[in-house]
Amino acid sequence: MEVISEKRAIAKAWEIVKRFIAARDKYRCRLCGKACRYGDPIETRADPHHIIFASAGGPDESWNLLYLCRGCHDLVHVIKRFYLSGNADDRDPAGKGCVKVERQVESGFEVVGFI
Repeated sequence: MEVISEKRAIAKAWEIVKRFIAARDKYRCRLCGKACRYGDPIETRADPHHIIFASAGGPDESWNLLYLCRGCHDLVHVIKRFYLSGNADDRDPAGKGCVKVERQVESGFEVVGFI
C-alpha cells in the first residue's frame, strides 16, 4: 500500500477544489464573465481567487474561492480596484451569486453588485 505524504495529499486536495470551482463557475471569470481556463497562457488564464486572502488565513475551501481571469485578479490584488466578500457557493432564490463586489472610489468603497 502506498503511503501519501501530507504535502502530496494537500496538493491533490487543492487540485480537486480548483476543478470544482472551475466547473461551478462554468470556466468563466465571476467578475467580468470572460471564458478562461486555469493553466492557459497568461492573457486568457484563470486563477482561483481567495475571497478571504490566503495571506490572511483564508481557507482553500470552495465557499472562499472563485474563478477570476488574470485581468480581474490583478484588479483585485494589484490595482486594488475591487473588494469581494461573501460566500462563493451561495445563491439567492433567483440563482444570483452572493459574493458582494465593491469598487474603490475616492471616499472608500461602493457596492457595485453581487456575483
